[in-house]
Amino acid sequence: MGLYNFFWYGPEGAVCGKKTRYSLPGLYLDSMNFIYEVDTPNPYEMDAGIYEGLINYNVATEFEPGYFLTPYQSNISVKVTLRVTHVLRVNIFGGNKVVLSPPRGWDHWESIGRPPTFLLGQTGFHLDASSPFTVKLRCEMTLSSDCALKSTTGKLVKLDTFFQAPAGLIDEAGGWVPVYKLSALIPKKFKVSNYVSAPGRLSFEIPASRVPSMETGTTYSGTVTVIWDSQV
Repeated sequence: MGLYNFFWYGPEGAVCGKKTRYSLPGLYLDSMNFIYEVDTPNPYEMDAGIYEGLINYNVATEFEPGYFLTPYQSNISVKVTLRVTHVLRVNIFGGNKVVLSPPRGWDHWESIGRPPTFLLGQTGFHLDASSPFTVKLRCEMTLSSDCALKSTTGKLVKLDTFFQAPAGLIDEAGGWVPVYKLSALIPKKFKVSNYVSAPGRLSFEIPASRVPSMETGTTYSGTVTVIWDSQV
């Protein structure tokens, strides 16, 4: 007597039945293995967790091995477990201090005797994300919906904060633009079209319209916290 391995293709949603052509004394099926494919929703839109399901098959009706083969176990139960995990990780480059300066540096604007056109400070980050998240500001000082910087004399100036978003993120409108302005009041919501692992940038800016109102000979400072919050 020999030992043979073979493969049967089972049609989806139909009985897997085979016809026994010959009576072979001593023939038996020792084991049965399954190859299956799980058709899930978009995993990037699924909540993290463990998903389980139990499928029961009847050997006599759904798996019919043939007339001459009598099953010693009529029911087969298949338990399927799917584990969904998500990642949201942000690594900031270069520490947590940002210095705002004008284009071409302070010396250039002092030499021509004019206030700078704008002040800008930037820091980079690397984003890993596989699920929806929000980005929001927490400010030490606030003006309207934006953070602010305070001078040594107590005067405030509004600070604009921008999020340079890596490709692969989807905003609330269902699209993507390279730069989003962040708010201290309303979180900016994002989804992912696929797993995102890419660099981005945070920009802190005081535009030209506000520079003339700033006091000379003083230092402006403040704390801006950028919060990435997972939505799963």
